[in-house]
Amino acid sequence: MIPAEIAQHFSYDPSTGLLWKYKKLWRNDKLGTPNKVDSHGYLVVRFQKKYYKAHRIAWFLQTGEQPPVMVDHRNRQRLDNRWDNLRAADASVNGTNAKVRKDNVSGATGVYFVVAKNRWLASINLRGRKFHIGTFTNKADAVAARSAAKNSFRPA
Repeated sequence: MIPAEIAQHFSYDPSTGLLWKYKKLWRNDKLGTPNKVDSHGYLVVRFQKKYYKAHRIAWFLQTGEQPPVMVDHRNRQRLDNRWDNLRAADASVNGTNAKVRKDNVSGATGVYFVVAKNRWLASINLRGRKFHIGTFTNKADAVAARSAAKNSFRPA
């Protein structure tokens, strides 16, 4: 929950994504852009002895409303807090925007090789349901079909 007083101490530029602290809260407070990155790679800001994620503050300052449970970075760059890169998301949408897992052999999310059929299979998980896209003789076709399905399911 972002405190309402935060709007009196920070400004946000939606075109650059920069959050700027312009009013001191205590004697040793530093003014300027926040530069602390948390252990998950998100830019964080200290306000009233508590840390807040900068993209959540940006959402609050831009809309005037509390941010949703998840605010997703469209381009997966956690330090890019431009307004057009932020969107409200649920766990399913946020999961489809994840990078390829380290144990993925095919190199593409939702595409894997079925040895028994000697074919590539493409699927997508959405809101707890798995959708079968199809089986393909080559990997490129499976990746293309999975990508097309991902773009058709993804909200704006």
